[in-house]
Amino acid sequence: MRLRFPEKKIPKLCERYSYTRGEQELLDLHKDISKAGCISKDQLQKIALWKSPRSAGRVERNDPDFVREISSFAFSAKNERSRIETLTLLNGVQWPTASVILHFFHSDPYPILDFRALWSVGTDVPNQYTFGFWWPFVEFCRITASRNSVDMRTFDQALWQFSKENQSTEEPPNRAGKSRSLAEEIRVFVADTAIRPELASGTREIRVRAGDIHSAMKLNQRMPSVCSALESQLLADTCGVEIIHREGPIKGANAIFVFRSRIPQEGRIPTTKNIPKKRQIQQKPKNRRDLKNVKGTIYLVSCVSQKRAASSIAKDLYISDWFSKARAYAEMSGFPWLILSAKYGLVSPDEIIKPYELTLNKMAIADRRHWAKQVLEQLEAQLSTPKRIVMLAGARYREFVEPELRAMGIDIDVPMEGLRIGEQLSWLGHQTQDV
Repeated sequence: MRLRFPEKKIPKLCERYSYTRGEQELLDLHKDISKAGCISKDQLQKIALWKSPRSAGRVERNDPDFVREISSFAFSAKNERSRIETLTLLNGVQWPTASVILHFFHSDPYPILDFRALWSVGTDVPNQYTFGFWWPFVEFCRITASRNSVDMRTFDQALWQFSKENQSTEEPPNRAGKSRSLAEEIRVFVADTAIRPELASGTREIRVRAGDIHSAMKLNQRMPSVCSALESQLLADTCGVEIIHREGPIKGANAIFVFRSRIPQEGRIPTTKNIPKKRQIQQKPKNRRDLKNVKGTIYLVSCVSQKRAASSIAKDLYISDWFSKARAYAEMSGFPWLILSAKYGLVSPDEIIKPYELTLNKMAIADRRHWAKQVLEQLEAQLSTPKRIVMLAGARYREFVEPELRAMGIDIDVPMEGLRIGEQLSWLGHQTQDV
């Protein structure tokens, strides 16, 4: 990263800063939020309106206690990744809005993820925000601000104003360099709120009602656009699903679309053009080392919703295609492996357990924290501290476990991080095709 302007111009650019709409209202919230150590739902709505007005409707769907608990954890977390990624668990809070929360209300200095700020430091808006992108940006801004004896708010204003005065576009560009259309906004909303969370929880068939999407996005007389987006092949390809049924009126609120997970043929990698290159399925996990040369390695495989009806040894209880492939991948390594069970915590593959109906994807955050504490205690009791842990598990199963393990100096490998469920199945199929 490199500033597009001389650092000596920072004070003058800040003086000309022109995006003052609603900013004082955010600054006025600082005292109350600092005293409470968390954000209320009403305060979150004001923050969302300032940064991304379109997300305000999604913010409304958050439970007030959930907002307070998530923000409290983010403000008190010692791990940098936990601070920002935890905030994105809130409906309507993506990385840019999460950066605003940290920028205005965390005691440490943070920049704001904004297309103008990124342009001013010579960086394009990425296809997908990650911690690997966020943290170098934070460090660059902190170092530059400190070197010039200005606070982060001043530096952020300078970045924004320089872009305002010199960048040609008035809207954040998407991957193709164009403003995002309403159709794309709808597809992104449906993918992020209605389809991908269900796929992540193991649901095979997902029903989406057009009227629910229209209401949630607070659209006005845009039902035909919603229905068109729901039935588009682009949405299906993006999410790795197929439309198997459609009922109700052609373009009405009661139009219902039923999607089913589309499992790629084993040995084939999807080549859909709209999947960003950085998320294309790789033949080997990124940063993967030769695991057979690493002593003290164990594998952790998350449970799934599809189970046998009767008690079974744990490795045979779970019967989904994903679990079968993940199990094969763990077993072929030659290292010990354990199961992350939403009900029982850490389970040995040969332990006999009863079937259950419980998933972390639907647990309250306090319950997930308790579950993570249980897993860490079981891990400590059952094993000497491993040097490396390979986690075949989704974000909810890792969120409070992974940071603690890293803090203990354990090397964590998440080979399928960022891949959708269909991509995970294809990747696992490649790794286990000779098993």
